[in-house]
Amino acid sequence: MFKLAQSKNDLPMMKLSSQINCSRQLLLPMMIAIVAFFLCSENNVPAQTTAVSAAGFLNSIGVCTHIAQGVDNPSNVGVCLNYSGIRNIRDDGSTSPTVIRNWLSVHKTSGAKVCLLSINGDTNNSLYEYEQLAASNALLAAEGPNEPNNWPVTYLGQTSSSTSSLPVAWFQRDLYSAVKRDAKLAGIPVFASSEAGGSEPNNCGLQFLTIPSGAGTLMPDGTVYADYANTHNYVCGTGPLSSVINNAAWGAEDPTLNGNWDGLYVEYGHTWWSPGYTG
Repeated sequence: MFKLAQSKNDLPMMKLSSQINCSRQLLLPMMIAIVAFFLCSENNVPAQTTAVSAAGFLNSIGVCTHIAQGVDNPSNVGVCLNYSGIRNIRDDGSTSPTVIRNWLSVHKTSGAKVCLLSINGDTNNSLYEYEQLAASNALLAAEGPNEPNNWPVTYLGQTSSSTSSLPVAWFQRDLYSAVKRDAKLAGIPVFASSEAGGSEPNNCGLQFLTIPSGAGTLMPDGTVYADYANTHNYVCGTGPLSSVINNAAWGAEDPTLNGNWDGLYVEYGHTWWSPGYTG
């Protein structure tokens, strides 16, 4: 099997020949084992997850900015979005020409689109800001009021409170209808008012996108509020986490979990504000 050394110069050749033969002896069983593994496990492969393109993944990510509030520099925002590849931002509503120019500048720099909050209790001004961005293809979505349990909505002469969400319901209904009637906003989706479903103290039906027949809500059956649900399911949960826990991100995203996160279940399944209403 091995080449016999005829001289000192032959010793390296003998070692090399020995290593090659040993490698061949080891390689063959390894290859057989690998093939056998795949053949044996062929019928026991778990369900595969369909791959998502990098572009699709980036399109699914958004960040909140505070350009309207004067906190974030739009030039810096554009640079950061370009670097990270994030395609969507969310900002507070504003009819300020300067703020609108800043949003359009960010869009021109990065290509990012804006999910824009409404103007509190004002459908006309909300349409105005939406139209300015939509004209440059910079509007991602028209969003209803932000957390009306923390920032009350005044509409039709009434203000939402800890006892009634009807002003929120009236406004969201009329905002949806106004956006859908506006030819300049064709194809723009409407996002629901965040926290509005979970925090409603009376059953205005804000736990639905469209109130179904027989729901027994204060608003009529068939009232349409939004095309998409809107939750503030922060990974940190509804209270400070006392320790690191497993699967926190999944817990926040779980659509059926009634846990430490303000997710779909407590906003659209069974609302969290007492007494709670079923969606």
